[in-house]
Amino acid sequence: MLTLDFPNKEVLESISTLYLSDIYSIKDCVEIGNNIWDALKKGEMQRIVDFFNVALSELPYDGLEDQINEYFFRALFLMLLRCVGIIAYAEVHTFKGRSDIVIQFEQQVVVIEFKFAPTSAEVNAKRQEGIAQIRSRDYAKPYGGEGRAVSAFVVVADGQLRQAVL
Repeated sequence: MLTLDFPNKEVLESISTLYLSDIYSIKDCVEIGNNIWDALKKGEMQRIVDFFNVALSELPYDGLEDQINEYFFRALFLMLLRCVGIIAYAEVHTFKGRSDIVIQFEQQVVVIEFKFAPTSAEVNAKRQEGIAQIRSRDYAKPYGGEGRAVSAFVVVADGQLRQAVL
C-alpha cells in the first residue's frame, strides 16, 4: 500500500490555490481564504459563510451540474482554508463517527459539519440534522481536554440557491 501526500505545507497551499484559481475560476481565493481565517479566529460564523458565498458566486455555471453535493461544497471550503495555510482536516474519525472538517488554531479548535439541501425548503431540516449529529456523536469532545476553546457549527449548502447558509 502506498500513501501519497504533499511534501510540505507550501506545496499544499500552492496546489489548493491553483485549483481554486485555474480550475474553479475563483480569482481572489487567497483574499477570501484570509478573510475566512480572520472570521474563524473571531468566531464570526456568519462572516465565514458570507466569504464562502463570495467564492461560490465566482464558480462557472457550466459543467458543475453533476458535482453539486455536500462533498463538493466541503472540498471547496477545505481548499479555501488550505490555500492560506490553515491547518484543517476532513473526515476526522472519532469514537462515534467522522466530523466533516476540523480546524486547529493554537488557541482554539473549530468543528464544522456540512449538510446539503437539494432545495431551499430542506435547509432547516438539514441544519437540525447537522446539529443533532454534532451533539450525538460528540465531534467536539476529543478536543475538550486540550485547554483550547472548542466550537462547532453546521453549514448547510442550499443546492437550489447555490449558496451556503448557517
